[in-house]
Amino acid sequence: MAETINSQYGFKILVVEQEHFGYLNLFDKLKSRDILEFGIGLDLKKLAGILKNARLVISNDSGIMHLAAALGRPTAGLFGPTHPVLGFSPLGRDAIAITTNEECSPCSLHGRRPCFRDRQYCFLNMTPEFVISKVKKYLD
Repeated sequence: MAETINSQYGFKILVVEQEHFGYLNLFDKLKSRDILEFGIGLDLKKLAGILKNARLVISNDSGIMHLAAALGRPTAGLFGPTHPVLGFSPLGRDAIAITTNEECSPCSLHGRRPCFRDRQYCFLNMTPEFVISKVKKYLD
């Protein structure tokens, strides 16, 4: 998704991880890593300052998502095993919850229960194209 947003819209992407869980390694496969900047373990004040200047925040269902929405930034919350109907949607005029609405969703309150299906379709069907189609109005 980062490469698509960069190539189609020219935006640089900031990837934030509050603690080093190793998720940033997922970005090693990108063809052009110069489109990314990384922020790991930012204190709340610095994180809020960065988010306040973001054109768009795409986040998993997390505190960062809620902080961005509270700062009034366009925010897209990605929901996999959890679901916006559980009450965790980002709030705000320019805040949206993105889900693939699988028939088995939500499978648990916080997404910790293992998936009973052969594949986690809530993640597999949330393709970059799907997400970008939902946030396109914030990118143009």
